[in-house]
Amino acid sequence: MDYVKLENIFTDFIIDLVGPNPERDNIRNLKFAMIKPIMEKALSYEFKDFIPHIFIYGSFSIKTYLKDADIDITILFEDKNTHKLINPSFEIINNTIMIIKKAFEDYNYEIKNQSFTEIKIIFAEIRLLKCNFDSFSLDISVNNLSGLVKIFYINYIDRTFENKCHNSILFKRTIILIKSWCYYEGNLMGSNIGLMASYALEILVAYLFNNYLGNFTSEVDAFNKFFIMLNDIDWENEILHLYGTINSNIFTEGLSSIQNNENDPFWYISQEIEKDNNFILDIKDNSNFIKKLDKIMNAGEKINNRFFQLKFMNIIDPMIYTNNLGKSINYHNFSKLKKVVQLIIQDLNLLSTIKSRNDPLLYMNYLLKLFKQTLSNHYLELFIDYLNKPKIVIESPLIDDSSIDSANLAISQIKLTKDEIEKFNNLFLIKTKDKEEDSISFDSIHYENYDFIIIKEIYNKLFEDNREILTKFFALDESKSIEEKIEEIFKKFQII
Repeated sequence: MDYVKLENIFTDFIIDLVGPNPERDNIRNLKFAMIKPIMEKALSYEFKDFIPHIFIYGSFSIKTYLKDADIDITILFEDKNTHKLINPSFEIINNTIMIIKKAFEDYNYEIKNQSFTEIKIIFAEIRLLKCNFDSFSLDISVNNLSGLVKIFYINYIDRTFENKCHNSILFKRTIILIKSWCYYEGNLMGSNIGLMASYALEILVAYLFNNYLGNFTSEVDAFNKFFIMLNDIDWENEILHLYGTINSNIFTEGLSSIQNNENDPFWYISQEIEKDNNFILDIKDNSNFIKKLDKIMNAGEKINNRFFQLKFMNIIDPMIYTNNLGKSINYHNFSKLKKVVQLIIQDLNLLSTIKSRNDPLLYMNYLLKLFKQTLSNHYLELFIDYLNKPKIVIESPLIDDSSIDSANLAISQIKLTKDEIEKFNNLFLIKTKDKEEDSISFDSIHYENYDFIIIKEIYNKLFEDNREILTKFFALDESKSIEEKIEEIFKKFQII
């Protein structure tokens, strides 16, 4: 059995379930197209001397978002007279947030519909307006240049890995797979609630690829190594950067050396890297690319470079070396993260043992069990309450034709419509000792060691090569269109 192909199919399924696809891209672009003119009209009316430029950024722009993720929006202002990017004062930022808040409230009143709900201002390091628009959560900021340049940086890392690893989709698909587990299963994501920021996770995955030389057979293989990596790092005494780890005491003592050497933010770190180590991201090339991004950020955004704030999980931001990407994680959640990582490693060890048995159906079953909360959140019809949440058998030597008859009898006694029964029939697969396969809705009788599901469409995909479409989708990298729009504005402001 080709386990790499099976793992690719599994990743396809999870990404299709919760990750980016053309349909979700179109919906988010449509929502943004509805929101943008409301903001532009209000800001143009209030700020006669400024031209607002409004952009989407964040995980959507680099195509690593989850279907439940926020839409991140930021506003830049151009001076009408000088055609330069302005560096807005606190008063302008505050007024902008208040203007947008009022514009959304007025929109609700005019159309007699609560399209914008839960509108509130967040007084964080970067002031935000948070609200919901239809079913989407919005985070709106002003002059968030660092958020925009992250698009350039993550795409730069992705292109470098693609060129050197000869795989155009592995890096971003690995981010989505790990992010979906951390969000739905581990409950580890959310900088606003003391958990990990999305960008911090992306840099951790970049560290994984850079230090393992992208030597992964599949996204599931990288997924396994990611949690082993997290567990192996001594977070109490070490700080992580793209090229390895450094003792926290040594780093803080040498921080002044970095700050005094403005020509190369990685100067001190590079001294700590052994010369015979090989990395996918060349240190010099990476540093030169970051210098270009520094020019953009310094053009309009005030960046606090006072000190690197040591926390419980310390990750150096490659673009702003005094920014700790782990600063959002509090002590309670750090302790939780360590326990969750240890538990998932136990599950992954079991998965490795199952893989060695050469039983692909059982292996897929346990892969799905790792993502059982993801499935229950997005396939609610599989777990409806009036079925008393029965355990669903996918394969067992104990199952025979009479067992299937019993299961179908149990189904017939539950008041489901014909369409619902047909829907269930199309989703479940059961393998018997007498027949190669037989479709049923679910089995009300459960057997030891077989307590989850295998989706029939996944099983069918084992016999067809559907990778070409997905490969084309990810290789197209539609996020570049967003990158190009932002780059056009930056060129206009003469900051790149």
